[in-house]
Amino acid sequence: MSSFLLTSAPFIPMKRLFFVLAILAVVLVAGFGSGMALTRIARWISEPPALREGDYREVIESVGSPIVLLSTTTCPWCEKTRQWLRDNNVTYRDCLVDQDEFAGGLLDEVGVKTVPQLVTANQIVTGYNVDLLNQVTRDVQTLEWTPAVVRCNPASTPTQQ
Repeated sequence: MSSFLLTSAPFIPMKRLFFVLAILAVVLVAGFGSGMALTRIARWISEPPALREGDYREVIESVGSPIVLLSTTTCPWCEKTRQWLRDNNVTYRDCLVDQDEFAGGLLDEVGVKTVPQLVTANQIVTGYNVDLLNQVTRDVQTLEWTPAVVRCNPASTPTQQ
């Protein structure tokens, strides 16, 4: 009987060790996963939606165009948006917030800090989203427009060399 105790005794601590390590692994994975989930939730809450509805007539009237792009010269997504607008023959005004104080004020006026922002009279598209750009510009291109004032760069003027 004593030989049974001697041979099985060392395995009891190993079983406990494996049990403790398994619990630790589960806790670490659960903690890491919940931490990532909390980070994503916080980012989702703080980021503006890709399409916002509202009354932005003052912005487009102050620029003098039914479609206004708020952008910077160094933003690659802004350049992709410009290229998409050019490729689709969309008439717009490009307001460079990093070069024009007036344009920077427009960014504050619409209540965001990120670029690109494509602004129309009743919608804003945040970021480069082809589906939303198609949707928003399709409706606006059919409007008759006579601007009272013209500001920012017209689409035909190169904005960065």
